[in-house]
This record gives sequence, C-alpha cells and structure tokens, in this order.
Amino acid sequence: MRVVTRLFIVVMIFAVCSMISALGQVASVMHLPASSSHHVAKEQGFVGVNAAHHPVPTQGNYVVVNNDLGGVANSALVYKRLNRSLSLVSTLGSAGQGLGGGYFSIPRISIGVTPLDHCIFVGDAGSSDISAWWSTTPVGTYVANAGYLANLYGLGLVYHSEPGMFGNIQVNGYLYANFTASGVIESFAVAAGDMNYMPCSLIDTGNGATAIGINQGVADGMTTRGNYLAAAYADGSVGMYELGGGAINLKSQKVATGFGVLGVTPTQVYITQNEKYVVADDLGGVASTWDVFPNANGLLAASTTYQPAGAGGGDAQIYGSNTFVASPDETVLYIAGSYSGLLNGNSMIIATDAFNNATGAITATNCGVSTIPGYGTLWEYAGNTALVTNTGKGKGVWQALAGFGVTNASYVAASIADANGCLTYSFTTTNNQSETAFSLQSYSGSPSQ
Repeated sequence: MRVVTRLFIVVMIFAVCSMISALGQVASVMHLPASSSHHVAKEQGFVGVNAAHHPVPTQGNYVVVNNDLGGVANSALVYKRLNRSLSLVSTLGSAGQGLGGGYFSIPRISIGVTPLDHCIFVGDAGSSDISAWWSTTPVGTYVANAGYLANLYGLGLVYHSEPGMFGNIQVNGYLYANFTASGVIESFAVAAGDMNYMPCSLIDTGNGATAIGINQGVADGMTTRGNYLAAAYADGSVGMYELGGGAINLKSQKVATGFGVLGVTPTQVYITQNEKYVVADDLGGVASTWDVFPNANGLLAASTTYQPAGAGGGDAQIYGSNTFVASPDETVLYIAGSYSGLLNGNSMIIATDAFNNATGAITATNCGVSTIPGYGTLWEYAGNTALVTNTGKGKGVWQALAGFGVTNASYVAASIADANGCLTYSFTTTNNQSETAFSLQSYSGSPSQ
C-alpha cells in the first residue's frame, strides 16, 4: 500500500489521544507502510587513502536528503543554498535499499564533522545497512556484526564527536544506529583515516543497548550531547544513555507526564547545552505540546508539560507535531505541525515558541507562522526539520516534505527567521527522484564547523 488517505490519518491522530489503552496505535500514526525488501548489503573495504589529498568543499550552507527508496538501490542528494533556491550538487548512490516509510522523526541521515572534512551517513533501512561518504566520495556500506535489522520503522542515525582511539584505530567519533526491527541502538566507530581505513569508515564496536521504552515502544527521535544520548520511544517514554569510548549503556527512562494526562507521546528530543533538560515535542496534541524532563547526569526526573498559546496564534495552529529544532542560542524552538494541513487548508504550519534554558520553561511568542503551501496537492507528509545555520536564531529552517502518492516527488521547504526567531515561508525545492524523502540534515561547508 503506497497511498494513505487523509481520513485514515485523521482517525489515527485521534487514536493517539487514547493510546493509554491502545499503545499499538502509536506506530500507525507515526509511520507509513514500507517496502518488503530484506536484502542485506555487505561491508566494502577501502584502504591506503591519504586524507591530506582530499579537497575541502566550498564554503556554504548545504542540505542532504535521504531519498529512502524502497525496494531499489537507495540514494541521497546534496544541495547547496543559493540565495532563494537550492542547487543540486551531487547524487550519492547507495549499495543498500531504503524503506519507503517508517517513523517521521527518525533521523535517517547524519553528518559527522571531522578535522579535515565531513562524513555523510545514510540509513538504508530496507537492507538494514549504513552507507558512508567522505564528503561525496563513497567509503562503504556497513551492517551490524550481530545482524541487527531496521526494516520495520527505519534506521535512525546520530553522529557523536569523540576524538580518540578505539583499540589501535584513530577515530573522530561514533555513529549510533537505531535498528528498529531488532530494538537495538548499536555503536560504530568512525575512522579518522590512515593506511588501513579510509576517513569515515565504520567499525562496529560490538556495543549495543536496548532501544525499547517503558511501554515496549521502539526508539524514534534521537540526539546526543556531552556523554549522553537521548531517545524518544513510540510509547510515551524517553530514555537517556551514557556514552564513552564507543560504549552505550541505558541510564534511565521516564514516561512523559503529557502521556498520562493528555495521551500525547514524545517523538523528537533535544538535550540542552547545559545538559539540565531534555526537551521533547509531543504528537497527538492540537496546538504545540511539549514535555521537558530535568536531567542530572543522565537521570531523568518527572517532566513538565507545556501547551503555550501565543497572541499571534502560531502555536495554536500546530497539529500533530513529529519534529522540531532548537535555535543555536536556545532562545526559541521551531515546531512543525506535521498534520496542520488538515486544519489549515492546503498549508502546513511551522511555529516559534520561546524557551528558557535556565528553567526549562516553554512559553508563547507573538510570532506569526511559516505557512508552507502544497498539502494534499504536492505532498502528504512532513518529515525532519533542520536549521539553516548553526549560529544565533539559526536563520531559519529546512523542512522535508514527501509526496507519497499525491505526487511522485518530494520537497524541501525553506522558512527564514528574523532577529526574534519569527519564521516566514520563503521557497520550496522539488526533488523528482523520490516521493518518500522524509529525512534531511544540514551543514556548513567548512571543516572547522
């Protein structure tokens, strides 16, 4: 089944609100049907590469999109921002296969910054492997040594910078991979590059941790900060994992207060820069809904639920959020109403809420909203959200939009932020290579960033 009707979506959204008695419905709301492909790719070896000879990319803002092509060879697209447009720079062909569906909040692509350049990692959930590139140079396709599978809700990836040694291999950090069909988050070392390993090569550390929540849901959105990884599960709970040297160990889990009170469930998570709080947006609320967990060395305390309603009416128009991003200065949160097109004609809404990283409080702003056109005519589903830049208010956000049967294309929409973090829709770029491109990430083309 490739096309999911809007009536089905409406039914599923309201089902989330009663998910305490029907947890199995959460997955129905948050994911799409996927390809039945079970191909598993093997690791490819590359040796003898001198990192100093690799060119550094041109300075600029880039967006990378995972096409998530189900049942066929997957690919990723690299775009460069050119004023009010995105220009396709490169198409990265994968040896693995995508899923063509899954949880909207799962980060199917991750960018790892290295001293000389950057790594691009793409989750091929259909074949349960990870494809890696050094800039746009292919490095290899990697599977978990234990044979973990991701062909259920997607293969989530998050890179964590941690330069050092893994055994006798110099590494720049670790890639944490969420294999949703196996319920495991596995750790892969990311090689810095020498005569035995090409930069961005992956080495399975053999260290994994359960990716199952308190109510038996699998991990969805993930993020890292300091020595910790936070994950939202598709069951109303959030977990914290301790990291170090490639090891990953579950530290604590908590059910969100909003799950018990409102029937909403966290989907995306963010650890504040001071590591005092874990912020989660909640799916199921009509208006922006958040749960904020106090954090003490990986031990989560009971969360506070926030439902701000601004004078500008922005967050009141949010419906069914699956994704958000925090501004680099942590003063505002940009929240995408994944299903807001059901309430707002043919448009999706991205709103701005104010955030206090000292207290964890989320309040309303007087901002209007970014109104992204095309719901039901060009695209049907909204995926990941990413910042335009990594300073100040972030200068705006990129939003992934998937046609998924409405059209055979996917889209990247740009919304520009002013000095206060208020968003205005700017433009949309069409991706004719995929109708299931739910996941994107952004980066600056400077190796020092």
